[in-house]
Amino acid sequence: FWLCTVCCMDLPVTDTEDVSYVSSPYLPNCLRMGTTPMLDNAKRAHESASGETAIQDELSEALYLMNVHVLVAEYVPVGENQMIGMNERLGSLDRCKGGMFTATVDRSPTDTQFNVATGLTNVRVLDFENIRCVNVEAEINYPEDDGIVQVEYFGIHISSAGSVFYGLRVDAVEDRMGDRTSLDHLSRVLVDIHQDSSRILHDVLSDFQRQMLDILHRGETANRPKFNIVIADEIVPFEDAQSYVQKSEFANELRQVGKLHEELRN
Repeated sequence: FWLCTVCCMDLPVTDTEDVSYVSSPYLPNCLRMGTTPMLDNAKRAHESASGETAIQDELSEALYLMNVHVLVAEYVPVGENQMIGMNERLGSLDRCKGGMFTATVDRSPTDTQFNVATGLTNVRVLDFENIRCVNVEAEINYPEDDGIVQVEYFGIHISSAGSVFYGLRVDAVEDRMGDRTSLDHLSRVLVDIHQDSSRILHDVLSDFQRQMLDILHRGETANRPKFNIVIADEIVPFEDAQSYVQKSEFANELRQVGKLHEELRN
């Protein structure tokens, strides 16, 4: 007979290299129901340059994007009853809307103190319809590695149909302002958005919804797939669509943030 030895180890191939960046919350007008202005962090864009980076690779740049807005979309089981409950938890009908949220359960509700780990989500309700949807602005306070500076704000749209959108405007990444966003940097920002948006939603969902998500994704809720929508005022250099597919230096950079359709080759 044969004796087989199995060795298991954690490899760093899927580890994300954090970058410092500043963002402002964003939601397109088609998702808004009111006129409450969202926070503008453009004045804090310089803070990104004071942070450090975890990127180990030597980067090259063939093109860049100007004034980038990002939307990340996913499906979450909601329904009208859960939508009403979510608006109640967020305090949408209260005089003081929103607040600090966490999924941690208070096991000693009679105590005068409630200790939670660092990383609460600060939520401000923008507008809502009680059984249809809610739009909020979320400030992310999750701890980062030493030296990493992230001023991270999301706009979040949650509807009773199950569609959820997380939106932000990229004001600066590393030492780059928003009018010259590198795709190398943007790809790492997108991974960070995927991770943090899952944690944000986990804090505001009910126990039933968290269980449904766990069943839907077979226990891999934290790694569930999402859709990226990247909107930019301009891509530099600007060329016809076929050039971005046929020229390898362009295609390789664009594939960092999305799939290139074969139809562009025709």
